[in-house]
Amino acid sequence: MQTANRVALNTVVQYIQLVLNVLIGLYSVRVILNALGASDYGIYDLIAGIVALLSFISTSLSQTSMRFISVSLGEGDNKKTGRTFGVCFWLHFYIAVLLALSLFVLGFFLFDGFLNIPSERIEIARILYYIMVIGLFLNITVTPFSAMIAAHEKFVYISCVQILDSLCKLGIAFIIAATSWDKLLLYGVLMLGIIIINVLCYVFFSILKYREKMSSIQ
Repeated sequence: MQTANRVALNTVVQYIQLVLNVLIGLYSVRVILNALGASDYGIYDLIAGIVALLSFISTSLSQTSMRFISVSLGEGDNKKTGRTFGVCFWLHFYIAVLLALSLFVLGFFLFDGFLNIPSERIEIARILYYIMVIGLFLNITVTPFSAMIAAHEKFVYISCVQILDSLCKLGIAFIIAATSWDKLLLYGVLMLGIIIINVLCYVFFSILKYREKMSSIQ
């Protein structure tokens, strides 16, 4: 495929993915809000906001990783690309471990009167918090794999994964609306499940397509 056609295709696919994700996301939020109720939805957003304060690191690192991997790919040296990917992977892993441990320790103090959460929901909120910390760890750790895919300009695949992510969240919204279990806890567990699916999609695709360029993970 010519460069101009590839750029046009990637652009169109990403715009379609953006529009679909916005539409699906708006409807999903409405269903989730009705299912959880204002109080539990507020608890979820409060805890998600605390974890999200550090999630910007993942985006910054992704751009940096993609840049260095793209440079090494442009040089056509698979060994150098493998070393670059290896450095990116271990850097992300150590940062993810550091942030996860910091948030786990912070969790011992957040729920002892610091956050304004109804007393009967404290334990559920605590469990939800640690579930989100695990999700943050996975999101940061998988960043080099998504950067490798992006560096190869496989934006169609990335867009498909993101659309799948939105559809899964819509499915979760309907499950939460229909269940009789603790909706807030189930919502957190299922959202972690989506993160795991995303991680598997990026990792397995990278291993299948670019195994020879990822040989430095030892």
